[in-house]
Amino acid sequence: LNPTADTGRRLYEARAAYERLKTILAADAIVQQNPDTNPGDLPWALYSERRTVADTLSCGTVLGGDPRECTAVLRLIAPMFQGTATPDEVDRACRALGISAVVVKDTDPVWSIPGSWVWRRKPAISGDHVRVFLFAR
Repeated sequence: LNPTADTGRRLYEARAAYERLKTILAADAIVQQNPDTNPGDLPWALYSERRTVADTLSCGTVLGGDPRECTAVLRLIAPMFQGTATPDEVDRACRALGISAVVVKDTDPVWSIPGSWVWRRKPAISGDHVRVFLFAR
């Protein structure tokens, strides 16, 4: 949970963002958060009530599925959160994977890159610790 002075605010903001997404997105929408967190993205697991493409770096394949497919998916998703994806690459990845929303938190590497897509695109939901971007399916 990255315990800092802002932990409570981070969790509250993430929960509020996911609650808001429930009023915006269909129940079958796919919401993608950073799968490269440890332990997993707890706010997504607790509050999103939506599917994701990759919940962790194993894409849940420990429960079944092909790890090779996970590797291919992560090649599309990881750059979004690492800060190496362009806005067009983010659009293409979301379209290819059927992602309706991407949730970026201030603990994700892309947040700290001033010229990254996170700062060049207008979020649907924005706060001090969370930015949510919507994508057409």
